[in-house]
Amino acid sequence: MVSTGQPQAAATPDLAVSTTAESEAPAPKISWVWHLLNFSPALLLVWFVSRFSVKIPVLDEWWLSYVFHAVRLGTATFNDFFAQHNEHRLFFPRLIWTSLAFATGWNIKAELALNVLLVVIVFAIVYQIALRQAQRIGSALFNLANLSSSLFIFSLTQYETWLLGVMGAVLLVHASVAFAIGVCFIQRLHPWTRFVLAAVFCFVASFSMMQGLASWIALLPCITLLPKESRSGRKLYLWCFLFASSVVIYFCHFRFSPGRDILRFLHHPLQAGGFFVALMGNSFCQSDAIVSGPIALVTGAAILLGLGAYVTMLRGESKEIIAPWLSLALFGFFYAAMV
Repeated sequence: MVSTGQPQAAATPDLAVSTTAESEAPAPKISWVWHLLNFSPALLLVWFVSRFSVKIPVLDEWWLSYVFHAVRLGTATFNDFFAQHNEHRLFFPRLIWTSLAFATGWNIKAELALNVLLVVIVFAIVYQIALRQAQRIGSALFNLANLSSSLFIFSLTQYETWLLGVMGAVLLVHASVAFAIGVCFIQRLHPWTRFVLAAVFCFVASFSMMQGLASWIALLPCITLLPKESRSGRKLYLWCFLFASSVVIYFCHFRFSPGRDILRFLHHPLQAGGFFVALMGNSFCQSDAIVSGPIALVTGAAILLGLGAYVTMLRGESKEIIAPWLSLALFGFFYAAMV
């Protein structure tokens, strides 16, 4: 499950765009060569998936057969799609997987193709936000930041993510969060339209994996920037109500896995804290290296310090520049915390 850190990894390099807000740098002219180079890791990913993927289910994918069996017999109910899988409510992924399975004879390559499309959408949204900001305020590090993001997002070290259809649940959450952030900054849409669309995407994320519930909190920097009407704060109150409602629905008839003590980390706070910091930095380390643990700790600590620094910068005219990247980083933060 290496992809748990990807939203954060994508946000980190692009946050460099915001540091030039005061510099009055000229808007860069982006060559088509740079556009192609920034998306080239995606082309490598497409080749990798087409070359090494298989058509039949493997490993954790076989549990879906009971859902398909119920659908085939006409006995499927809402609970078959809403029921827990470990601690997750995979409602929307189950709907997608079932549709693809019956349309293709459960050819896993169809699910993998959708997964690739989802991650391309994530990067395209991140890239578009960065491009719009660079055209507005300029940035000498624009191409370097986006190429770095592309390399992290499409990294082949996440081979399990790219070769397992069930990882579509993870990618659907990430894509939903990216969509929610992106629509908040579509100026031609009415503020309430942006608000509703962002809420819909957060709802989809919430009922795709448990970590999707964190999207509501992560989106707060973007929601607070939506233009306000005469009754100030109404959007924020409604957003908190929708978040609370999603939590209530999610935990209706919820059961934690047998033997799972969710408060165990309180008994060993230092050990749990170290694991959390290492998890934040793990995406940047080689997992089988001898020094991977210390490197992950140092990298994770640097990421958390950077996140803290950008939280303190969320004021004045810099809010609109920092908000989308802060939301991406916060989602990565809460995702790791829930893991």
